[in-house]
Amino acid sequence: LGLTISKQLVEMMGGRLTVISEEGKGSTFSFNVRLGCLSAEESAALLVAAQEEELEESGMLAAAGSFSGVKVLVVEDNLLNQEVAKEILEGRGVTVDLAGNGIDAVDRVIHSGITYDAVFMDVQMPVMDGLEATRRIRTHQEFDALPIIAMTASAMNSDRLLCRQAGMNDQVNKPIDVAELFATLRRWVRPETYTPLASGEEAEQEEDEPGLPEHIPGIDLPKALHRLGSATLLRKLLIGFRQENQGTMQELNAALAQRDEQRVLRIIHTVKGIGGNLGATELANSASLLEQALKRGDAPIQRASLAAFEKSLTLLLAAIRSLEERDAKLSGAKATDSTVDRERLVLLVRELLILLDVNNMNALVIWEELKPLLAGVNTGNLDTALSSLKFKEAGNTLRTVAETMRIPL
Repeated sequence: LGLTISKQLVEMMGGRLTVISEEGKGSTFSFNVRLGCLSAEESAALLVAAQEEELEESGMLAAAGSFSGVKVLVVEDNLLNQEVAKEILEGRGVTVDLAGNGIDAVDRVIHSGITYDAVFMDVQMPVMDGLEATRRIRTHQEFDALPIIAMTASAMNSDRLLCRQAGMNDQVNKPIDVAELFATLRRWVRPETYTPLASGEEAEQEEDEPGLPEHIPGIDLPKALHRLGSATLLRKLLIGFRQENQGTMQELNAALAQRDEQRVLRIIHTVKGIGGNLGATELANSASLLEQALKRGDAPIQRASLAAFEKSLTLLLAAIRSLEERDAKLSGAKATDSTVDRERLVLLVRELLILLDVNNMNALVIWEELKPLLAGVNTGNLDTALSSLKFKEAGNTLRTVAETMRIPL
């Protein structure tokens, strides 16, 4: 893959990459390109981009301006990836709407009556992919000037070209890099004046959250925190990842048995992207190797890659489970020193039951909010049912818990 990318880069610059190889001695790769001087305009553009990146890394870019007043549509089929993009963008003042596939995106842009300043469009999605959705939006002249920014994990020039041909204006890479995301958005929109966060306000928002441990197996914490900018968001996404991926190996093995290649690649591609956002480098790398092996049709490498992928995923899920148990103990100890908000508890239980009865995935979000209020109550069976997405069983268990606690339903 690295050689393919290098070859494309060299050829884009008008050069040629060659190899001299001799058995038992090794290989020598070389290339030649003609290098010229940048124009004044190109040099200035590169300088501005470098300055913005430097400001972002030093934490100063937020003080220079936010995106208050900017409204964007994020089109992404995976709920965790939606959450990552939404949290990062809203943290800088952007108003975010979400769409789960290309059809939904086309409907929101064309028929909702909402004016978007930009659209972040995932390329690979079921139902309708981002390329087709962009083509359909571009058939309406009133949206010719709407910036549509591709979100893709592909570094191949051919894929970038497809995005351009479909009518996309720009591209950001997955996993999301905060600096790149806002530098790209800034090229296409003009945000209003930034209102700085009051001193101490951010700390107050997270003071009730238990701190992250110094080490989480399978997670590069410094990398994840640099990418997401928030320990609270990282914890929330890790918990969501475990909930979403409890049955991933079973689903993947079933798809392999059915020889459903598209479904297999979609599962692996999704895990790879989310793993990158979470700093799960080993999992993301094993997913990438498995993805490549499947595309090449190399059976022995596929088996080895699948085993490595399963091992990385299993270890990470176990590590996140340990983190949840640690947080529950800390929350339980804190709850013994305070009075539980009975009214809030009752409202959350009722809301959760409603969502469980209609199989609404938002039940998982409400459960995370409700769980600390049930410290000291045996909720192991309820948590297990929710983690396995057995909503009917979870509803029955919750009703039993509510009855034990004399919560009126």
